[in-house]
Amino acid sequence: MNLEKLSFKKKILFNFLFLIFLFVAIIILLLFNQHKLGDLQDEGARRFTDSEKLSHVLLDVSQVYAVAADAQINHNLSETKKDLAEIKTQMDKNIKEVFGIADTNEEKKWAEEFKTHYQNYVATFELGLMPELEKTESANAKTKELDGK
Repeated sequence: MNLEKLSFKKKILFNFLFLIFLFVAIIILLLFNQHKLGDLQDEGARRFTDSEKLSHVLLDVSQVYAVAADAQINHNLSETKKDLAEIKTQMDKNIKEVFGIADTNEEKKWAEEFKTHYQNYVATFELGLMPELEKTESANAKTKELDGK
């Protein structure tokens, strides 16, 4: 279209319509980008919640060592057995939590590795350390008596 041959009114009308089209296109682009930003923000908030859940799982895992250390130091095996039962119950919940968070194939692989290592860690405590502590329990009875005095 040759703008030089159009009348002044038609040129103004054409430019006005072009500006309206450009304005509408910009608004559509801004709305689309705003929607994408909202989705990214929602994903970030979900990931933050997931990381918060994982930090609680990490605290629970670290408690296993604290209970094992307490068992070695204090030799209160009845209390340790109760703590161990709680650890095992919480371990199952934590494993479910980690698998619930895993989205990608890589994260699911990590969740499987976490499950294996976590179960081995607790099993080492339960099946390795606890029997050794039980063997020494009777030998330590005299030590406890003397320590109490």
